[in-house]
Amino acid sequence: MDMLALRLSFYLAVCMLEVVHGSDTCMPKGGCPIMITPSRIVVQYGSRFHADCSSCVNGSCKETKWETPTGSKETLNNSNNGINKTRWNVDHATEWDIKPMCYEDTNADCCTVLAFTLYKPPDNVSISFVNHTGPLLEGHQYNLQCRVQNVRPIQNLAVTFYKGDTILDSVQSRSSENTTVTETFTSFSFNSSRGDDGVQYWCEAKLNLGQQGPPPVTMSERLTTTVYFKPKTVQGSTLDPISITVGEPFQLNCTAHSNPRPAYSWTGPDNTTVGNGSDFSVQSAGFEHKGLYVCAARNSQGSATVKFNVDVGVDWLPIIAGVSALLLVICAVVGVFVYYTYYKKTKMGQYQTVHVTEQNRSKDKQGHGPHGSAEEGIDEKEGMRKRKEATRGRAELEKARQGRVETEEGSSSARVSSTSHPQQNRRRMKTGRRNLSGEAWETALCSKRRVPWSADPSRKEEEQQEEEKEQEEEEVERQKEEGEEKQE
Repeated sequence: MDMLALRLSFYLAVCMLEVVHGSDTCMPKGGCPIMITPSRIVVQYGSRFHADCSSCVNGSCKETKWETPTGSKETLNNSNNGINKTRWNVDHATEWDIKPMCYEDTNADCCTVLAFTLYKPPDNVSISFVNHTGPLLEGHQYNLQCRVQNVRPIQNLAVTFYKGDTILDSVQSRSSENTTVTETFTSFSFNSSRGDDGVQYWCEAKLNLGQQGPPPVTMSERLTTTVYFKPKTVQGSTLDPISITVGEPFQLNCTAHSNPRPAYSWTGPDNTTVGNGSDFSVQSAGFEHKGLYVCAARNSQGSATVKFNVDVGVDWLPIIAGVSALLLVICAVVGVFVYYTYYKKTKMGQYQTVHVTEQNRSKDKQGHGPHGSAEEGIDEKEGMRKRKEATRGRAELEKARQGRVETEEGSSSARVSSTSHPQQNRRRMKTGRRNLSGEAWETALCSKRRVPWSADPSRKEEEQQEEEKEQEEEEVERQKEEGEEKQE
């Protein structure tokens, strides 16, 4: 017994030495059936946990013991299968760098060390720019830094930088300190742009503790950035003329994006300031508004200009259309006036005179076809009858005129006789007129003249005057004849 106790004490001292120096195994001699559940423990600083140890072969279990600097131990007996376990309980894990060992009570060579990891997540994680505060400037170079306070084990710490949801950079700790430390991690350099205005930057610190433990992750607050940049106009300059019609309104736009917001100024064609907003408008364009307009947008970071070339002119198409319509109306009014004052009152008499002849001629032409109807034949006969009457009337009229000539060329006695009885010649003419119908007489006159009145307007008035004069003379002769008859 003394030798057994001595050997057990020796092996126990060796195991304790290995625990102190951080060995992972006990290096037992021969087979060792010791089993620890769980095989690895990852626990947060200040938390509670437990582990069970047993040594059984073919249902035969031996008593085991724990060798740890902290915690309590208890033996668990299972009456169903007779397996005995030794449990190690820790209510508040605060010991760093320990290697708990379980061994058989009767064989110190049979031992196993529990893989144990105690960690502490950071107390705080913060993000900021290196050596800079306030707004960023477009085109300048900056670095982000992430400060992780009071974390352990630092060797397992990794820091990731984010821009929105996009990863910018990842940094692994290179520290070998075996204590709770505070470390600051710096990202790579980047250039700011106007697209970074309003973007959120942040970082996260993560302890990579393996598969047995969930990775503790601590995130920083979101850093919303402000970027100052010079104005950039939405619309570029255009030197092509902007055509505006006189009297119409027009508006020019010079909206620009910048931070801080820009101030606007407008310069007109005469190099005077005409506005101070993003828009310049005119309600009714005139020729004085023609020319070059320049808009300038400025802030503390720079300026941008836009040029507009305005051309004010007259739209001739509506004017031409209006004048054309007015001329058409005037022509229509003049045509109606001429018709009622000249054509209807003067021309209609002439056309009535030649109406019968022209109608007969047209009927004659239409009636010569082999396919003429019975009505066309009747019209042709009527036309022949009227032509015969016209021929007879012209013959009698010619005789009357010849009798007048013979009377003028006769002897003085015959002239006296003719003068005493001028009624005879006129009676012959009257007789010729009476023997003809009105239409035939007019046809005879027109045929004698050979030129229709409508073709020679100057003859119309002369013949009308002669006819009126003849009518007056006939009336006078008629009155004289009536007086002579009464005297006889």
